[in-house]
Amino acid sequence: MRLVFAGTPDFAAPTLAALAAGRHPVELVLTQPDRPAGRGRTPTPPPVKALALRLGLRVIQPESINAPEAVEVLRTIAPDALIVMAYGVRLRARVLRVPRLGCLNVHASLLPRYRGAAPINWAIICGERETGVTLQRMASEIDCGAILTQRATAIGEEETAGELYERLSALAAEMIGPALDELEAGRLIARPQDDARATDAPKLEKRDGRVDWSASPIRTRDFIRGMTPWPGAFTWHHHSSGAARRLILLAARPIEGIADAPPGTVLRASDELHVAAGGGRLRILRLQSEGARPMDAADWLRGHAVAAGDRFGPGPGEDT
Repeated sequence: MRLVFAGTPDFAAPTLAALAAGRHPVELVLTQPDRPAGRGRTPTPPPVKALALRLGLRVIQPESINAPEAVEVLRTIAPDALIVMAYGVRLRARVLRVPRLGCLNVHASLLPRYRGAAPINWAIICGERETGVTLQRMASEIDCGAILTQRATAIGEEETAGELYERLSALAAEMIGPALDELEAGRLIARPQDDARATDAPKLEKRDGRVDWSASPIRTRDFIRGMTPWPGAFTWHHHSSGAARRLILLAARPIEGIADAPPGTVLRASDELHVAAGGGRLRILRLQSEGARPMDAADWLRGHAVAAGDRFGPGPGEDT
């Protein structure tokens, strides 16, 4: 089969590398245009472009894959399949119709669960113990196409979204070659998704990371894991003096015991940092003050004035 690959971030790079090393030639790579990055705002190529150039593959970076000139390039190549993975642009019907075997999307969940832009984060936030990757035929509705194959994996109890991101990226790369071989041989039978089982995984913004201390310790722990490293789980430390500072929470663990205190109350701040959450207790393991480096909680406590009875919660101007 002759392939075209469309992807942008580092999540998609291992799958492109696997395709390039496989038996189905990659005739073209589409990726987003270079974007400003870093303090100097220097135009920086996406990870998929950088890899494709190292592999000697042809690359184009249209502002939109749906633009007439981009569609004409695809028609000229006449690929058997277009493999899409975290490309970042919705494909219109004029693109979906070009490949002989269709446009195939690699999605980081076990569809129909977690359709949308942030499936890895939401699977952890919602307390799932299993997720995976799905190869699906793309349809006009996002992440709603028929499923060709899936690979499942367990989610670690303390695994963060960043850690799961790396594992699912590797799992997708393992899946893609054998799946395309099966497709070429006619042994992959597409099955429609069960819309009744579908859940959404909408895009996350930085403001979505605020911790709700009224949630149970387990749900709060999962929220912190699902927001790490992006967009970051945050709260404000309100000192008894009236001072407030923003904190980013990186790791936490539920501990036994009932908290007879309002949610967000600091219960212990000597050698360990314990906070009331949903009637229970949550131990903060790792955190950072905004603009500072990440630290284990014990080290952080030695350099910051925190006392039992202080409060974690919304910051100045935030809704309670």
